[in-house]
Amino acid sequence: MLAVALRRRDAEESVTSIARHLGIGRSTLYRTLAAYDEAIRGISSAGEIVRC
Repeated sequence: MLAVALRRRDAEESVTSIARHLGIGRSTLYRTLAAYDEAIRGISSAGEIVRC
């Protein structure tokens, strides 16, 4: 589910549209994406993984 949401977000699709496609609420998707972005920032600042 997260991979699909990330691909669609990278394609600049609206969060509303992505959430509707996945059958989840917008708030849930916003929280999930924010948590993912925060985790990636933490990892990339340590120099281990950088998301392209």
